[in-house]
Amino acid sequence: MKLYAWLIGVCIGGVVLNVAAEVALVPATLLLWQEQETGIDPYPSRMLVTEHFIRSDDGQDDGNFILFDRLSRKIYSVSHEQRTILVIEAEKMSDTSGAPPIKELLQPDPEAPKIDGRPVSHFQLYSGDQECLQATVVPSLMPGVVAAMRDMQAVLAARQYRDLDKTPEDYRTPCYLANYIYAIDWHLQAGFPIMEVRQDGWQRALLDYRSAHSVAPELFILPKGYTEEKLQ
Repeated sequence: MKLYAWLIGVCIGGVVLNVAAEVALVPATLLLWQEQETGIDPYPSRMLVTEHFIRSDDGQDDGNFILFDRLSRKIYSVSHEQRTILVIEAEKMSDTSGAPPIKELLQPDPEAPKIDGRPVSHFQLYSGDQECLQATVVPSLMPGVVAAMRDMQAVLAARQYRDLDKTPEDYRTPCYLANYIYAIDWHLQAGFPIMEVRQDGWQRALLDYRSAHSVAPELFILPKGYTEEKLQ
């Protein structure tokens, strides 16, 4: 399946969400996505990437959000309704011997439209004989953003590795292990992803991006007075 065909239909640059445009104090890269999961209607998401942070939210400045601090390597999940901040701390994967056989296939896609003047490639991830992930990636596009995304994925992978014993056994398929732990960032190593589709039904497509963007610094500050809960 050619993933870029769907992307052409949504037209990069044609989406406007509620972003903080009045205060231009912090330089950031703005990424606007459309995500979808099995049984759920597509929904918008926004990612703001700076030198030190990644903020993920639904496009609303005053809504719930996830903040990744690249310096402390902590992920914070903020709920305004519950006035809580769930904290995920970085850990190390002590053992990778449980990884299933994993392989990748990366091929240039000359038929796909170029992104920012760059050709795109088609990425496929396999565990055993099953395709676990396919993505359309743009090599060398926004390498700093890709590095930040890989940093965040590394923290998530280590956490998900630690929680394997809490994960129902029927969920621990070879594709789960590849997509969420052992090969979680392999497609990011290939380039910036403009379309991703996982075997479990999750998918995400880039709708717009702005590499020269400015936002209010308050978007990267955790709210005061909230209860912090460390994920055990």
